[in-house]
Amino acid sequence: MINQQPEQIHAAGGGYGPPPGGGYAGGGYGAPPGGAPMAPPGGGPMMGGMPGMPGGGGGGGGDIEAVKKTVQTWMILSFVALFCGCGLLAIVPILFAFQAKTAAEQGNATLALEKIKISKICVIVGWVVLALAVVLNVVMAVLGAAM
Repeated sequence: MINQQPEQIHAAGGGYGPPPGGGYAGGGYGAPPGGAPMAPPGGGPMMGGMPGMPGGGGGGGGDIEAVKKTVQTWMILSFVALFCGCGLLAIVPILFAFQAKTAAEQGNATLALEKIKISKICVIVGWVVLALAVVLNVVMAVLGAAM
């Protein structure tokens, strides 16, 4: 009796039966309700996005040409900061500017704007630190000459 197999298996879950319409044959339960957004063909990024977001909010929203111009401007300023001696605060924004350029070329305005924002902050901080260093050097030279 111990090795005997049960003849029927009974579910203990209340027995509600299959879904209406005779089970799963027929493609599921129908279309999404209320005009829910569908993914674009090929699995690409959704267009548009949330109102008020820079560049339209979505993966490809916004004026991509204006974003490309902004990216190019801050990339040039990053290289200028590097040649002026900002050091690490010029190398980091160059890397982020290249990432922003790649995102802009792929049509992802939102990601490009996020990356270039980091680049802007680093370039501005680098220029401020450079200006403070110049001012401190001038003050030290004047004080050194006075002694």
